[in-house]
Amino acid sequence: MKKKRLRSKLIVWLICLLFILPSGCAGVPAKSSDDIIVIYCMAASEAEVKYYIDRFKDFYPDSDFEVRTFFDAREMDEVLVHALNVGIGPDIVIFNDETELDVLRMAKNGAFISLDGMIKADDAFNPEAYITSALAAGRADGRQYLLPLTFTIPLVMYDAASDLGFTPAPVISHADFMASVLDSIEASKDERYEGVLYVSNMTGNVQTNDLINPMLLASQILKLSEKNKVEGFDEEDVRQVVEWLKIYINECYAKSKDIMDARGRYAWAIAENMKYHYSYASFDIIRNIWWFNSCYSYADIDHFRVSAFREIEGGNVVAMLKSYGVIGNAAHPLAYQFLRIAMDTFLSPYAAHGNFASSANIANMEMMLASCTWGPSFRRLPDGSVFAEKPLDDALMDWIRQIFSSIDKVIIPNAKLDSIFRDSFMAYFENEKSYEDCANAFVQKLNLYLSE
Repeated sequence: MKKKRLRSKLIVWLICLLFILPSGCAGVPAKSSDDIIVIYCMAASEAEVKYYIDRFKDFYPDSDFEVRTFFDAREMDEVLVHALNVGIGPDIVIFNDETELDVLRMAKNGAFISLDGMIKADDAFNPEAYITSALAAGRADGRQYLLPLTFTIPLVMYDAASDLGFTPAPVISHADFMASVLDSIEASKDERYEGVLYVSNMTGNVQTNDLINPMLLASQILKLSEKNKVEGFDEEDVRQVVEWLKIYINECYAKSKDIMDARGRYAWAIAENMKYHYSYASFDIIRNIWWFNSCYSYADIDHFRVSAFREIEGGNVVAMLKSYGVIGNAAHPLAYQFLRIAMDTFLSPYAAHGNFASSANIANMEMMLASCTWGPSFRRLPDGSVFAEKPLDDALMDWIRQIFSSIDKVIIPNAKLDSIFRDSFMAYFENEKSYEDCANAFVQKLNLYLSE
């Protein structure tokens, strides 16, 4: 425990040092085109970075790269901050949702360069070719510091012909969905093999699950003042999210696990036995929809639908960046070209590199839609039955386009905020402390982090 606290203090000290010495790389000679391009990234982003490099070499075949990959986000954060302060930072950093750094705050303090001059000189750059709110997420004080690469949206999938507490639509009310789940829990409480909700990649451990961050995202519960302090959040919204999480952890997961144990861990078991499937997949959104559309079809459900949640105080969708790139000071002269090529690279899910989150490039979204219209393709299951992968039809593709066109805001993730929320409310989820005590702890911890 002492070692963990010491490490956290070290991170804070390094970040503070970075803010004090924003020009730490002053005097470092600019690189030439013959120099090696140095990239930092997390292991989760390594495959896509290699894919970007392959595409980049189609245009600049003589370029050499040094990719430093990290398996621990805190290690990458520490190494990066130290390197920036002594003037030996990487040319490019590909961040993902594991970082605990406030990247835009660092950029405003001089850690990364503004891209405005390069964008202005880039005749091929068309902001309308991208989801505009994803570009806007990378701006601070009127300057563009980061370029979005991939993003994701929390989605719920369901049978539109079922008895729902909301009207099926590309974008639905988060509160209506939650009310429908609660009603379904009550209706099925005595049925061992009748599930209500399943969440992708859920382990049952609140410390590692994928549900909390999406719920924070969808509910927009953090209300910051102009001085970057929590001046009191919307109590009703926060409590709604916390109570929902507690119900899921204590009610939905247990029944989901029973069904998976009884039926086998195949997605079509979810379609046969679960009323809702909540997905916050790190891989491509459209590919994920295509897969579960096929699963529901396998279960003879012909009214498959998927919806995104709208903001509590608005009618649009909030998404979150999964990966994005920044450029260091005195960086390689081709660093900007690398990020631009990365933004436009179509990461095919059928390539050897694997699956990736959806691109902020609208044309890439259309290519992904087109790639899911073929089929059906058949695969044989372990029990000998045949599973047919169902193509996306025109109606479902238009539905998906409406979801994407409804994205109004894209946020930059911060794993530190996520861990603060988990640490603050863990005792409430486990019935050890009151909601009020945990909410007060949440505000105190959050303000302490914001003041660092």
